[in-house]
Amino acid sequence: MGSLIGAYHSSAIILLAMKETHSSHMETQTSFMFLTIGVVPILVSTIAFLPKSRIPWPLPAGYGKQGEAWKDSSGSRRTTNGQGPSKSSCSFATFRIIACSSVYIWSVIWFAIYNLRSFTYDGNVRLMLIRYGVAKENVYTYTELYALLQLTALPFGPCIGAILDWRRKSTASYDPPIQQMQNILFALVLTFLFALANNILPTIPSLFFQVLGFVLQTVERVAVVTCLCAFVSHVNFPIEHFGKLIGLHFAVASAVSFLRFPFQSFITSSLHGDPFYINLLLLVLLLVSCGHPINVWYHCRLGLIRDTSNSERDRTSANEQLVSEDLVIAAEGTP
Repeated sequence: MGSLIGAYHSSAIILLAMKETHSSHMETQTSFMFLTIGVVPILVSTIAFLPKSRIPWPLPAGYGKQGEAWKDSSGSRRTTNGQGPSKSSCSFATFRIIACSSVYIWSVIWFAIYNLRSFTYDGNVRLMLIRYGVAKENVYTYTELYALLQLTALPFGPCIGAILDWRRKSTASYDPPIQQMQNILFALVLTFLFALANNILPTIPSLFFQVLGFVLQTVERVAVVTCLCAFVSHVNFPIEHFGKLIGLHFAVASAVSFLRFPFQSFITSSLHGDPFYINLLLLVLLLVSCGHPINVWYHCRLGLIRDTSNSERDRTSANEQLVSEDLVIAAEGTP
């Protein structure tokens, strides 16, 4: 997951390559033709790697984790571990219950704030460079460097993923769901430190620290999206709602990110190109976003993190087993 997100955030290098080929008098049609040829293998792989069998719905307990789904000779769908499908699509928590939980609401707030910070930073890069003495004709050189440094997302993506997988199989002291969430908590704290440092660096009048901020901004982006995907795909949230849960994150974050336009206008018109007060406001919002890791820590401490994919279904299976046993006993006792 971290590798894929790192590759996604390093895609800014494609735009830089397109601009360089245009500067070297290559035809735009030729550049887009090469880009299209690069997209064709992705389309082919998307079709080629589709599941060979139909994905069952509702998903059987443990589907995709403990065994693949298959059909027996009678045509009923089972899993290779011997478990049957869930009897009702209501055997897992509803989307409304999950979306109204405090741990999920704080995650939406956290992601919206970080997304706003990211867009605001990109909008202020040119103003920041000009303010610290970079000539306007040289600003493009630094923006090219910023785009080139996006490639650092490639090595840092797997590093964030390694943090999330750290001690994943060690269940001596904690339940696996809590251990996984604690790994996410550690990554959240690390992401906060990246964001805090990147919020302070623009206030230092040094081009070296601004270039360092370029790297930190790239690492922060990868860490934020990786933590988000790992959090939403955690077993505490039913996998049946993954698309809706992560989609709501991006919908709210997109709406909040529109604030970057009044921020930009306020900096240029009222603050004369000095983003200090906007950075101060973003720092306050960053401190507000700490409610998410604090809330996650609280839930882990009280043991409120659990495996929702199995709890309700296991309870249903147990009840069905008890009912069937009672029927057998009753049948055996009938003369």
